[in-house]
Amino acid sequence: MSEELRFFSLKADTIAFDPREAGEALTAACLRQKKYWRVTAICDNGTGDILFALVSSDCDREAKKYYFSPFPSPSVEESTSEIRVRFQAGMTFRGSFLRSGTLWGLYERP
Repeated sequence: MSEELRFFSLKADTIAFDPREAGEALTAACLRQKKYWRVTAICDNGTGDILFALVSSDCDREAKKYYFSPFPSPSVEESTSEIRVRFQAGMTFRGSFLRSGTLWGLYERP
């Protein structure tokens, strides 16, 4: 098995302005180069750029779709509840970032 690592970035403002389009852009980035890539981590570097670590594997042949969604509130209870509800709907939580007081989550779905 041969894994590769690459990176993709989006502006936090872009995600907040149009989360659907931002999710589609991230999904498209994961389908380039005749391989399937998946997000393994996200990094909010504090400059307004959100960095996504993407990994590819020879045996990973299932394309993923990515979705951004704001949390109702940044509290532990609300965050836990939101992640659990999405998990029960078949989504995997990949990470979060804070923009202008709003906590945003990144979710993956096969």
